[in-house]
This record gives sequence, C-alpha cells and structure tokens, in this order.
Amino acid sequence: MPRRKQTARANHQAAAEGLREMPGVALTVVVCPAPYTAESLARDIRRGRYAYTPAGAYNARTEPVDNGTAVLAWYDPAPAPAE
Repeated sequence: MPRRKQTARANHQAAAEGLREMPGVALTVVVCPAPYTAESLARDIRRGRYAYTPAGAYNARTEPVDNGTAVLAWYDPAPAPAE
C-alpha cells in the first residue's frame, strides 16, 4: 500500500504573532501537499481558529506552488465595516 505524503505542520502561534507584527503584509503560513487541506486551513484562519483571534482580524488565501498549495495570511486589525 502506498504511503501518504507527509502532512505539513504549522506553528500557528508563531505565525499569528509574526503577522501581527507586520499588519497588511501577506506571509506564507504553511505549504500543504493537498489543495483541499490548504483551503480548509485558510477558512479556519479567516474564522479565527487556532491562534488567529479575534475572528475577522486575519485574512487568508491559497496559492499553488511547486510542492503543493501555500496558505498565505495577513493581519488586518481594522477591517472595513460591513455594508
């Protein structure tokens, strides 16, 4: 039976702290081998899970890279008011 690819691990506490130090700058949090894993993590970041609190203070997106799918996130301490 073939072995699964090694799942990427992220230090979410360190990533969240680094993002807070540079508001508005997108940084790579982790590169995931599967795109669905990256999409799920990006959604969790936007919802304020792990160390990315409060909900809505962080934004995230995914981007294909050579060895998988990167999760990029940035800190936006004052998001625009909802219309």
